Amino acid sequence: MKINTGMFHSWTITVFLLLTVLPAPAASSDTPKSLQFGNTLSDYVKFTPDMSRVKNAHTLCAWVRKMLSGTVRSWLTYTTIEHGYELLISDAGGYNYIHHKSYGVASRVTVPLNTWTHQCQSWSTSTGQMRVYYNGTLIGTNTFSNRAPLEEGGYILLGHDSGSQEESEVFGGQLLKLNMFGRVLSDEEIAGMYSAGMCSEFEKNFDDVRFITWERILSETKTGNVREVESGCPAPVEEEEEGEEEEGECVCPTHSMWDVLLEEKYLNQNMTEENLNELKSTWKILDNFVGSTITEGIVTHFKTLHPKVGSGCPVAEKKEGEEDEEESEEEECKCPTHSMWDVLLEEKYLNQNMTEEKLTELKSAWTILDHFVGSTITEGIVAHLKMFHPKVGGGCETEPDS
Repeated sequence: MKINTGMFHSWTITVFLLLTVLPAPAASSDTPKSLQFGNTLSDYVKFTPDMSRVKNAHTLCAWVRKMLSGTVRSWLTYTTIEHGYELLISDAGGYNYIHHKSYGVASRVTVPLNTWTHQCQSWSTSTGQMRVYYNGTLIGTNTFSNRAPLEEGGYILLGHDSGSQEESEVFGGQLLKLNMFGRVLSDEEIAGMYSAGMCSEFEKNFDDVRFITWERILSETKTGNVREVESGCPAPVEEEEEGEEEEGECVCPTHSMWDVLLEEKYLNQNMTEENLNELKSTWKILDNFVGSTITEGIVTHFKTLHPKVGSGCPVAEKKEGEEDEEESEEEECKCPTHSMWDVLLEEKYLNQNMTEEKLTELKSAWTILDHFVGSTITEGIVAHLKMFHPKVGGGCETEPDS
């Protein structure tokens, strides 16, 4: 790695005249956009962030798609007057800098080409400890002696190592949802962010400390060959007028076990161990039905007599001498629209024998939520579960590319 000694002030007028500044293209849809970087030193995004709220503690996370070989292709540099590498992160573990001191983890991680990888780095002045994560897993930690806050007033450069003129250190890949949080996120929070997937809005659970945001980065000036491209995430589902549906288009079924998470008990609430264990134990009720045909009557039975775990319609106990009519509106039973039992109305189960294999699949589904304990369940997380775990959840199957 070759470092330019005057890197903070050495950009010359000649270089600026040669660079082409491209405005961000208008978004073609509401799908999350990623940034595609070219493979030269002239392709980058550069801006001056407010570091005052992340200088004492931070977690920096991004979805990174590595597209060129090498372990020192850097996707972020934060450069200040005092330190060329106040922060520096490469796409395969080679560089993890703080205060111009590096911690490499390239020998501990394998990052495949053309694959989205979730990468995080955290650090704080209180401990001096850097923690490096790949795909929700803590890869390594290192404690630095310099515990001074991050220097303010520098610039962030995305696309290559700002202190090097080596083409081998140009990123040349894609970035998505790069966010910097003003505290050290826990192992569980980072694992939850990864498990929620790149198409979720899990990062918004931390909006109170999300001070450098992907939304702001997308609005920054893009220099050289840097452009917004489709990330591969699905567009929001829009209601279509009757007759507009195209043949072969994916139509999500109305019954998904994940929809129970839209109930008031779970939505926008922290997922507790107690709630998750209750969900996991629910399917044990079906043990006695292995080999039996699942009918609509059985589903109705579950929703009526097991409402606590299935969000069905609870039956109020009738007191002696109480009339059936003239029930007060407050006491009237109003069935919620979301019940995990409704997944049994899917063609896969309804009027079919319940097999051990199907029941095991249902029971194992809730283990996907293990990483979300302590996290807030949002509509984005539910949509992610329905999209990416459809086999067990009755969500929308994604057709393979032909």
